[in-house]
Order: sequence, then structure tokens, then C-alpha cells
Amino acid sequence: MSAAQPHPAPRRSPLAAVLGWVLGALTALPALIAVPWAFIALMAGWEGYDGSRATGDTDWGLVLGSVGVIAACLAVPLLVGYGVFRGVDWMVRQSGA
Repeated sequence: MSAAQPHPAPRRSPLAAVLGWVLGALTALPALIAVPWAFIALMAGWEGYDGSRATGDTDWGLVLGSVGVIAACLAVPLLVGYGVFRGVDWMVRQSGA
């Protein structure tokens, strides 16, 4: 008996790949503005800086909020690009093209 050959991976639509990259990149543009400010807020929260030139206790609310913004700025464009890629690829396959 011969071993069953695995099926080759289906070829993905180039249109889906291009649209996924483009829409993911467009979604990342606001993140390019937000992330530097989130890093500044993260540093200020870590040092406990309150604008009085004195450092105090770590402001965990500001630290966690900044980390959440940074994580969202990374995750949302990736998920948008991947979702568009998968969705357009599925539509192309359903159309039989």
C-alpha cells in the first residue's frame, strides 16, 4: 500500500493578498500617529510623572492604558489585513474564478 499523498496547499488569490496588504497598511496609518504618544504616556506613567517635575508612584492606570493602546495599534491592522485577505480569497473561490 502506498501512503496517501497530502493535498498541495491551494493557491491564494493575488488580488486578495494585495487588498489585504493595502487595507492593513491604511489601517496602520493612524497607529503611526498614536504609538509614539502611547510610548510617551507609558514612560510618564512608569515614572509617576504628574507635570510637576517630580516623580512619584507608578501610575498603573496610565501604564496599562498605554500598553493597551500599543497592543491595539499592532493587532488591529494585522487583523484587518488578514480578514480582508481571507474574505476576498473566499469570495474569489466561491465565484469559481
